[in-house]
Amino acid sequence: MKNGPRKENLKRQRMPDDRVPEGRVLVIGLDGATFDLLLPWMEQGRLPHLAAIWRRSSYGHLRSTIPPMTASAWSSFQTGKNPGKHGLFDFMRYSPGSYRTPFVNARTLREEPLWGILSQHGKQVVVINVPVTYPPRAVNGFMISGMLTPNVDAEFTYPPSLYQQLVDEIGDYQILVPGGAVAYMGLRSFVDKIRHVTRKRAEAALFLMRRADWDFFMVHFQSVDALQHALWSHLDPNHPAYGAVSDEDREYVQSYYRELDSLVGGVVEEAGEDVTVILMSDHGFGPARKRFHVNQWLASEGLLSVRARSLHGRALGSAEDLLQWSVFRKLRRRLISPRSKGDALVRRLTRESLIGWSTTTAYALSCSVVIRLQINLRGREPQGTVEPGAEYERLRDEIAERLLQIRDPDTGGPIVEQVFKREEIYSGPAVELMPDLVAQNAGGYQMVTRFGDNVLFSPLPEDYTGNHRMDGILMMAGPHIVPGQEIEGAQIVDLFPTILHLLDVPLPPDLDGKVLVEGLERRYVETHPILQQQDASSRPTETGEDTVYSPEDEDDIRNRLKGLGYLD
Repeated sequence: MKNGPRKENLKRQRMPDDRVPEGRVLVIGLDGATFDLLLPWMEQGRLPHLAAIWRRSSYGHLRSTIPPMTASAWSSFQTGKNPGKHGLFDFMRYSPGSYRTPFVNARTLREEPLWGILSQHGKQVVVINVPVTYPPRAVNGFMISGMLTPNVDAEFTYPPSLYQQLVDEIGDYQILVPGGAVAYMGLRSFVDKIRHVTRKRAEAALFLMRRADWDFFMVHFQSVDALQHALWSHLDPNHPAYGAVSDEDREYVQSYYRELDSLVGGVVEEAGEDVTVILMSDHGFGPARKRFHVNQWLASEGLLSVRARSLHGRALGSAEDLLQWSVFRKLRRRLISPRSKGDALVRRLTRESLIGWSTTTAYALSCSVVIRLQINLRGREPQGTVEPGAEYERLRDEIAERLLQIRDPDTGGPIVEQVFKREEIYSGPAVELMPDLVAQNAGGYQMVTRFGDNVLFSPLPEDYTGNHRMDGILMMAGPHIVPGQEIEGAQIVDLFPTILHLLDVPLPPDLDGKVLVEGLERRYVETHPILQQQDASSRPTETGEDTVYSPEDEDDIRNRLKGLGYLD
């Protein structure tokens, strides 16, 4: 990393006479946070700073996108639009005309993000660690990109010189600790590492908050999500393994939230009393209990052809058997890091196709919280087998009906709650990138696409105990917010227009979200009419979806997503 100007250059960007602008907005993202945990702890006095925000806030559940996945949800937050407009469904995108699924990045977004629009209107912004912001764009202010950043050797700050200033000031900055790291670090070392990353994130926020003038400031804490994937069993009394956890280990994990509470309180205090504070999450969380192998199910239904007898298939089975052998797994947890050659072998083999495309009619792409199905459509897929029109529609209806009939052999309950055709839940020019069918799973099931052992259901790894749910959290507090007002039906796309409105910026005409006027004081609503942009919404100025990541970068990102349970 090249040396940049030291922090005194950043200080010179403060406004004359330390003038504080009016109408500022601070957003704190707690990835995966849920009222299921936070409300009881606030009532018990364990989270005093969050409780103080709660008491002066308008609040409610915040509905996520379908799927409630980080890439999709935070992209909808950034744009105020559904995935059919911004184009991101998950961390890997569908590419019509091929079977490739490259990783998404900030340039994949088909809509202008919030900080781009604010910059265009002269607002100064600071954005820290928000997912799907790599590579960082030029903004009127400062940006540190989030979880799809390959590593800290990449250029992940704007301006580029900010990284060296950041390191000079706080000494260390890390992107993320994957939840899977608990398997080889051990519980306490893992929690300590999570706390360190969170502490440094807060220090970075205070560093920029004290030295830069801003109208909009956002800091995102990804570690909440990583901790909950790995250790939900230590947090939720409804998890089946909760009773087997020792009181000491349970308390050690829960102590992370007390430190997070203190750090959030410090950021809010530093921002000042005149600021509107929005505390939110992109989705909720709940227990994970079992895996469902989607492509294996499609094969059992005669919809997907597997070349299981090939040498390649036998090699894959052997590699998986070796890594999943119980004795070997115990040794692996103690001795092998996530970069082990064994893991690399399995990744390499599972990336190669085991599907016989010429005799396949439907297949699933990776997504851990919903079933993401593509029809192998003639004229669209390279080896398509299904005719567009009546045959395509008939097959979608048939598969949807079969999905709803799947039952868990142990409980007898359904594993799929709802099945949607893409046009039923998405709208916009990027609908063609959405799955042909989206099946929302019942709570507790993780969806995987990997083949192995001809089983439809399998146990979850011991280091994956929690999974995403639809309802995140929303708390808004500030000079124009009604305290104690419950906001019903809020969606993550609503925050984009609400923030623009609070900053007196006109709203683009084709948003899917709405201003959350229920939480605003009546006088403010009466004296601040919602401004509407008259021309068509702007599009991103940057393009180049497939030129961002090197093969080494992709390996880093794949490791991270695998550690979080998002890739199998």
